Amino acid sequence: MTSLTCNVTNCINNKNDCCARPEIKVDGASAHNKIDTCCRSFSDRGTSFTSSIDSSAAVKATEIRCDAQDCVHNTDCACGADCVCVDGDGACSCGQTICSTFAPR
Repeated sequence: MTSLTCNVTNCINNKNDCCARPEIKVDGASAHNKIDTCCRSFSDRGTSFTSSIDSSAAVKATEIRCDAQDCVHNTDCACGADCVCVDGDGACSCGQTICSTFAPR
């Protein structure tokens, strides 16, 4: 499990800069730098949307499934970084988020 910091404050899964999901998916199969990645698990909080996940507790250690094969942290589609930061404050879609920890091989 990886320590995850999430700076996407308008994501429904964000709880105090942590993620309420036990697992996230990072896309970036053809990524050569971090802007080519995104958090596929992003879900816009919206203004009136409520969900049962709102009552979920933040989880600091998160399993990260990742398809960014050219990232040094990727081993068999799993992230091996000790800590990961997902950015994209103000994002309206997952494509506006990035894995800031991505590092090319």
